[in-house]
Amino acid sequence: TPVKPLVKVAVGKVNAPGVIEGDVCTTLIAGEDGRAPVILVYLRGNNIAPGVRNDLIDAARSAYNGKALIEVLTNDEHTETGIKPRITYVPIQRSKELIETVKGLVEEFREARGVTGLALSSTYMEVDVLGKSTYRLLHILRKAFPLSATLIPLYIFVLSPITAYTVFSLGF
Repeated sequence: TPVKPLVKVAVGKVNAPGVIEGDVCTTLIAGEDGRAPVILVYLRGNNIAPGVRNDLIDAARSAYNGKALIEVLTNDEHTETGIKPRITYVPIQRSKELIETVKGLVEEFREARGVTGLALSSTYMEVDVLGKSTYRLLHILRKAFPLSATLIPLYIFVLSPITAYTVFSLGF
């Protein structure tokens, strides 16, 4: 028999490295039949630094004070990464403020009444993913392509045979 789910949502802001615009959302989904609930911690960002996911799960578990299946996820957002990730790539970092915010949001689940039932909504929107970075990427590619077109054949026909001859003549 179908079980009516109970849904609770708590949203907050945090000033933590890697969390884009500070957006944190927690969702609790529980059934009427007493099964362990699911708690999702959603962060806007591009990946999570090693160990941070486990810290957030531990914080949420201690704040909920009960059995729950907890998962932390990001939307793998690249709006701040742009086209040169080595310069601006910042995964979500460990911070006391982030852990305290997640704890506080999950603690709200113990007190707040939930909404019974789930609904599905679908929306279509056009999103400018790279914006003006697209033109910068094209500019970089236009400069790099002629250089690549020169260097690749040079490597294949000149450097590769020289390297192979040297390696085999030395007896490696």
